[in-house]
Amino acid sequence: MSGDVLINVCRLKKKFGDLEVLKDVNVKVSKGEVVCVVGPSGSGKSTFLRCLNYLENPTGGEITIAGNIVKGIDTKNRQIIKDNKKKAKEICKHVGMVFQSFNLFPHKTVLQNVIEAPIMVKKLKKKEIEEIAVGLLSKVGMLEKKDCYPSQLSGGQQQRVAIARALAMEPDIMLFDEPTSALDPEMVTEVLNVMKSLANEGMTMIIVTHEMGFAAEVADKVIFMENGYVIEEGTPDEVLRNPKTERAQKFFSSVLK
Repeated sequence: MSGDVLINVCRLKKKFGDLEVLKDVNVKVSKGEVVCVVGPSGSGKSTFLRCLNYLENPTGGEITIAGNIVKGIDTKNRQIIKDNKKKAKEICKHVGMVFQSFNLFPHKTVLQNVIEAPIMVKKLKKKEIEEIAVGLLSKVGMLEKKDCYPSQLSGGQQQRVAIARALAMEPDIMLFDEPTSALDPEMVTEVLNVMKSLANEGMTMIIVTHEMGFAAEVADKVIFMENGYVIEEGTPDEVLRNPKTERAQKFFSSVLK
């Protein structure tokens, strides 16, 4: 793991109307680091992730990713909004995201799903990206299904295709928002194995997950969130096995059997 800070989140806030979902989030992620974000439902984990990819506009603080700064804004300052959009476009070139629901195009084959964004966004030639896509589908164990449609695949297979699709944009950072929560238990392992291999290859990853065993095995750092704050942050051993705060102790005693 490198010491280079790739992501710096400073005093991040996010409101939806009067509801303040993120209140004061401060996180640094180094290049090659795997960070698992855990905590109870409604603690702000997914909103935090969506702010990193500018799927949500932060309303306070700032986010720096690969040198690009997006500032939180709770007013109608048009210049900041304009600057944010420009910076967010740059950030999106560096960041890939995998969601709970696979979000594959149902009318396109597996291969077509993987090559779509690089052709449309990066203007790559079809032949060039098809070669890359074949390699990525092989990496996630889905090459033999390249001509199938999403409806012909299991949930675990669809999620592996979604990972290949995100990787096709050659991101520096991968964000995963509860990637196994919509899967049947027997399909969870196949997706987690793909994520483990990415971690072993040195991909910078932030993973919102309820899979504590996976977090213990793969994470360099675990963040425990509640009520819009980072309550604890440290190694898996520190946070999962020896939490300092009473709230974290109570949470982990209920989820770690």
